[in-house]
Amino acid sequence: MKFAKLLFLVIVTLPFLSCNDNCSDVDAPDSASLFITCIDEVSGENVFENETFTGDQIVITDEEDELVSFSFVETKNFIHISFPAGLVTDKIITVKLENTDTSDIREIEIHLNIISQEEECYTLYKVDNVLFPNNESELVDGIYEVKI
Repeated sequence: MKFAKLLFLVIVTLPFLSCNDNCSDVDAPDSASLFITCIDEVSGENVFENETFTGDQIVITDEEDELVSFSFVETKNFIHISFPAGLVTDKIITVKLENTDTSDIREIEIHLNIISQEEECYTLYKVDNVLFPNNESELVDGIYEVKI
């Protein structure tokens, strides 16, 4: 009888002892991200490195003409676009580069989805199915190089 009680106690308490909840220490990414850089289709140069455009000349909008959050990473000359958490299908955004000194205007249309992936401690949102219907592009080290 003592053995049965001991066995019962072990069976009941063992699951609680073996649980490892490291979720409180996890820094979950707060949004999906997309990284792009713009390459001059004639010269092959990054248009920010050759100063055709600057980070201040970028505007990004969605299909409802609402501004989309982004930052220009000047040290690397690319655009980091971030999206709020949540699933999205068939999203269209437009990156507009406008150099008012030279009257040079370029637009990049981007089609994408945002998907979710369940992790142990959080839901990860990722950009998926990225298409540039009017531009050639290539994914290099996590950054889309878009020819304009």
